[in-house]
Amino acid sequence: MFPLHDIRKSRVWQEAYEEGLKIGEDEVHQKVIQRLIAKGETPKEIADLLGLTVAQVRRSTSRRA
Repeated sequence: MFPLHDIRKSRVWQEAYEEGLKIGEDEVHQKVIQRLIAKGETPKEIADLLGLTVAQVRRSTSRRA
């Protein structure tokens, strides 16, 4: 069996970890976007605040429906 520190150095573990971070970030963005839309912010304002494109903001709101 591999010790834990050896597993964390593997490419497979690193890729899985990065993918997990990306998924978590997407979920957070989606929740924040939903709250800002509910408060009346425009997609452009939200994109500027979060450092996203307007298209990314719109995709996030369309996933909610």
